Amino acid sequence: MQYVKRERLTEWAVACLEKVGVPPPEAKLVGESLVQTSVWGVDSHGVLRLTHYLRRMTIGSISPTAAPVVMRTGPVTAQVHGHDGLGIVHATLGMEEAIEMAQESGVGVVGVGHSSHCGAMGLYTRMAAKEQSSFPMGENINTSARIRSPSPSRARAVRRCASTWPRARSHGTRY
Repeated sequence: MQYVKRERLTEWAVACLEKVGVPPPEAKLVGESLVQTSVWGVDSHGVLRLTHYLRRMTIGSISPTAAPVVMRTGPVTAQVHGHDGLGIVHATLGMEEAIEMAQESGVGVVGVGHSSHCGAMGLYTRMAAKEQSSFPMGENINTSARIRSPSPSRARAVRRCASTWPRARSHGTRY
């Protein structure tokens, strides 16, 4: 078995993303996120996903240059409209917005839609944990994938399965 250094794998992933038109800051975020997820041992949501993302950008079902829009819908709520771009970018933006609202008001709830696969949920729960806060986090079913939506009875189960609740640890941090 061959091992590749984390830095080299990240550089390669970023270069692949830039090659299909992803701007450098977003390519860096997505590449680092995929590699980090693989380092955690969650290969199903790590670098393995890169070819899927590249293929979808090549055929046009993910926009590599989509500019997500954050719309505040209330004092503690917001919605990120991803314009069919990269889900990791949108979910990161959503969590940043939720953290900001929570720092202002005690809670922040952000929905992300018109997006693609957001990667491992642990990427975002760790962002909240670093802020010593607790946030509900759930992946939105409304994605840019050209797939049939689940039936109403299955949609609730899918949402439930994709949800996670991070909790800050008072006796030390593990991320």
